[in-house]
Amino acid sequence: MIRCRSSLLAWIWVVASALCLPGEAWPAPAIQLVSHWHDEVPALRLSNTQREWLARHHGVLRVGVVATDEAGPLDMIDGAGNYEGISAEYLGIVEAALRVRVEVAAFADRRALIEALQQGRIDIATAARRSRDGPRLSYSEPYLGNKFVVATRADNPNYAIRADAGDHVLAYEKGSVNEAFLERAYPDMRLLALPSLSAALDAVAFGQAQACLGNATIISYLIEQRQLLNVSVTNFAPVHVDEFRFASASGNEALVQLLDNALSGISSEVKAVIRTRWEGLGAHYAFKGTLVLTPAERAWIAQHPVVKYQVTHDHPPFVIDNEDGTVMGFGVDLLDLIAAQTGLRFQPVLADIDIDASRANRGDTTMLIASVPGEAALRDWRWSQPYSSTPDVIVARPGREYRDLASLRGMKIALGPHLTKRNTALEGLGVSVVAAHDIWSAASLVAAGKADALVTNLATANYIISTQFRSSLAIVGRTGMPNAGVAFAVRPGDAALVAILDKALAAIPLTRMDQLHNRWQFSRHALTTWDRRRPLILMLILGAVSLAALFFVWNHALRRQIRRRKAAEADMRAAMRSAEDANRAKSTFLATMSHEIRTPMNAVLGVLELLRETRGTVDAQSESIDAAHDSARALLSLIEDILDLSKIESGKLELSAEPTDCDALVRSVATVFGGLARQKHLRLNVHVDSPQRLGALIDPVRLRQILSNLLSNAVKFTEAGEVSLIATIRQDEREHEQVRIDLRISDTGIGISTEDQAKLFQPFAQADATVAVRFGGSGLGLSICRRLVELMGGTLTLASAPGEGTTIDIALRVPHAMLGKAQELNAEPVGSLRDAFSSRSALIVDDHPANRFVLSRQLAYLGFGVTCAEGAREALARWSSGQFDVVMTDCFMPDMTGYELTRELRAAEAASGRDRTIVIGCTANVQQETLHAGLDAGMDLCVTKPLGLAMLANQLSALLGHPSPLRPSPGEEQQPAHLQHPIDARATIEGWIDSSAIERIVGGDTSSEIKLLSMIAKANRDDLVVLRQAVADDDRSRFSAALHHLRGGIRLIGASVLEGACREAEHRERDGLPLQALAQAIVADVERLDDMLERRMAALRPGACGKQQPAGTV
Repeated sequence: MIRCRSSLLAWIWVVASALCLPGEAWPAPAIQLVSHWHDEVPALRLSNTQREWLARHHGVLRVGVVATDEAGPLDMIDGAGNYEGISAEYLGIVEAALRVRVEVAAFADRRALIEALQQGRIDIATAARRSRDGPRLSYSEPYLGNKFVVATRADNPNYAIRADAGDHVLAYEKGSVNEAFLERAYPDMRLLALPSLSAALDAVAFGQAQACLGNATIISYLIEQRQLLNVSVTNFAPVHVDEFRFASASGNEALVQLLDNALSGISSEVKAVIRTRWEGLGAHYAFKGTLVLTPAERAWIAQHPVVKYQVTHDHPPFVIDNEDGTVMGFGVDLLDLIAAQTGLRFQPVLADIDIDASRANRGDTTMLIASVPGEAALRDWRWSQPYSSTPDVIVARPGREYRDLASLRGMKIALGPHLTKRNTALEGLGVSVVAAHDIWSAASLVAAGKADALVTNLATANYIISTQFRSSLAIVGRTGMPNAGVAFAVRPGDAALVAILDKALAAIPLTRMDQLHNRWQFSRHALTTWDRRRPLILMLILGAVSLAALFFVWNHALRRQIRRRKAAEADMRAAMRSAEDANRAKSTFLATMSHEIRTPMNAVLGVLELLRETRGTVDAQSESIDAAHDSARALLSLIEDILDLSKIESGKLELSAEPTDCDALVRSVATVFGGLARQKHLRLNVHVDSPQRLGALIDPVRLRQILSNLLSNAVKFTEAGEVSLIATIRQDEREHEQVRIDLRISDTGIGISTEDQAKLFQPFAQADATVAVRFGGSGLGLSICRRLVELMGGTLTLASAPGEGTTIDIALRVPHAMLGKAQELNAEPVGSLRDAFSSRSALIVDDHPANRFVLSRQLAYLGFGVTCAEGAREALARWSSGQFDVVMTDCFMPDMTGYELTRELRAAEAASGRDRTIVIGCTANVQQETLHAGLDAGMDLCVTKPLGLAMLANQLSALLGHPSPLRPSPGEEQQPAHLQHPIDARATIEGWIDSSAIERIVGGDTSSEIKLLSMIAKANRDDLVVLRQAVADDDRSRFSAALHHLRGGIRLIGASVLEGACREAEHRERDGLPLQALAQAIVADVERLDDMLERRMAALRPGACGKQQPAGTV
């Protein structure tokens, strides 16, 4: 439907465009000449003048046509641009004879075509006539005559058209013929001039005119195309109009001579084929022959208005009796035509046998409709001229070969009762004649093998085979006897009727006779008992099949219902088993948790009871306190594992990826477990293969959790020997933007059997009960590790054998992080950085005041002259009026992003020829695509906030070509930036304020710290206003932008709890959760942080009571 609509719109556009152009501008270059003449055409011998003409025109003939609906069948162009018709057929032959290429252009009307021809834009015009197109053109010899005919309306049962009661009207196409001539030729008719010949034909067909006049070829074509079945060509018109020719411009005699030479080589047979193809075989011609009867013949008709004729079903297709008592056939159609000419009425009389002498003698029948002249049984009868003459043929089963009568010697031949002439010819061959009631019975005998062959005329043979015996009988040969004529037989005494019949047959046009003959030669009609009863039988079969289909459908529905019920029962059983398994799992979980929780709780309660009873000093009770502390930490670890597992199973656990130095992280974890291994007298072998010291975008907390769990298990289950940790961190060989991390943890511990390995990764599962008793544990560690690795897109595999130890392999592929250089710097004191970049200037662009303050302090410390701008447009103005070595811009700002600012700067530099300014983008988003977007926008570097002073100095040194104030110490392992000052409970106020992060920014300057915290607190309050307004307006984009802006400030002071809450809220906002619910928790957390900041600033201000509070207190 969509395709059809698109095509319709396209055609409407084409038509509208064409209507807007003048006629001479209409030619379409994509018209393709289509000729149906594919026989080889010999090349013409050309004169030198003709060759020169073709050479000047590059072997191309430009042909113009007027292809409208009224131009058929001379010139027609279909919707696909194919040009065909009578003119196209002749042009195709000309193209082949002259070995040229024909290009066709279409014009809206004749005037535009002739104008283009005279202007030399085309070489040839088709369908030209001297009387219409004028004497100023050169014309070829005619290729199509222009004979005019008259078409009238005939009676047709499909039309209910009555002629007007007024004058006789003759319709014609206006301008096609001289009106004064028509008035003289048809004085008794009123002339009706219409705009087209098709309109004139419609007037005849629908009762507005009695006749129309026009070109014979075009009228015949239009009658067929428009299916005007009640209109026929009945006579020639006394009109002489010049023929159709090709025309060229005056003086173009060389081309006209070429056309004449090509047309003269076309034979009359080829011309007839072309005319027949487009005009037809005269199917719409009904010329009325002249029927002249003598007074005696007219008197006989008056005395015998009704003529009865005898009918049997032994003469198909000449006469056929239907089951309802009506008759049809070739002979019947001829009698209808004769009745129309003479006024006689022919009445059929049905008979069981071919000749009923008693009925004929009594005068019940006057004639026989189909008889072979000279039949012995009709010695005294008279015959009309034969209206059909066909040879006798031999019909047999397929595969038999009877080429002539002689080949039938000694065979069984089936004959009908009237075939006496054929019987006489067969008697001398010694054949056995098998008598049959009629021709159908004779054919059935041959088809059943009871006779070898059947002899009958060709017309009858074709009819009976195509009707009933298509697969069982075939025409296998000719008899060689003279053709058998079929004629009307008239009883003695009615000789006048024979003369009437002969004259009427002679008056029927040959084309009409051919139509009737072709109609009945291969028509199929229900004749046999089977054919007549076939509809009832087929109906019964269809009913039985329908009932069977209904039964099968019903049976199938029952089967499907049973299958569904069984499937539901199976699902119910599976659900019951699942519920039972869940119940057992719950019991197992409760039993395990009861044991795992009660054990440390007993220790905690026992120690507390001892402390309460003994009331000793802390130093004296330190061992008991340590035991309680260890038990509490074990209980906390168990609860965290349960919560992690719950989040994983519910799909709510999200990874927080950030640039991570995996080399340092692996070594850090190994260091923690080194002391535990030494306590058990085990060797801990650590090997890290990271030659490029690549950074990876990964969740460091979860990676540390995985390594800690696996190393803890390895040390726990190993009594003697060693534990090994091998890490390989390399760039992926196929995708250079990926880092491949391969970890292997192996031990020489107790090992695990193959049977136990299958259940080891299930929650709360351990190798066996003795393991839990001997080593403890909840059985959650390995399950959580595998699921975390799968969340990271990696794999975890285990190989173990009892008594031989266990090996666990982890394979991860994660994005590469762009923080490698900063992570290689020593964490040495930054005092040496002061004034390292004196005489340099920097422009800071950030909408967050705290970020501007931090960056300005850092750059000022490094010796930069600093200028600040609150937005990108202000920064553009300041940059245009000043000189800056470095521009540091936030990537996400409300009025214009840092990416857009960079593009504006680069465009201004290119336009003015100004030196390139170093642009560094700063963002709190650590996604790889975000960092790449900055480089694509033209930034020299894109880094993540917050920026350490050492990393900032090193990056600026590389970009400005300045000697780096910090050098990496050879061979010294350094912690990554995010691990140098870990944000954990020991250095924070519950993850809300990281004093070490503040110290790195302000360098111990109390007034600077107060100013920084004050700016962050004010920015937080402003962000809350925007956040509340976004919730009120349900504006999700402003809500997300406010969260991002809030994170940019609190990240500076290490407020990891609030930052994580903001990140979680951003994720949930994208999932479509209500903003009101998301905002409530954020607002409460921001107000809590602001309260902490106020109390910290109060403690820092001069005159505050007591000392400055440490970072770990409030």
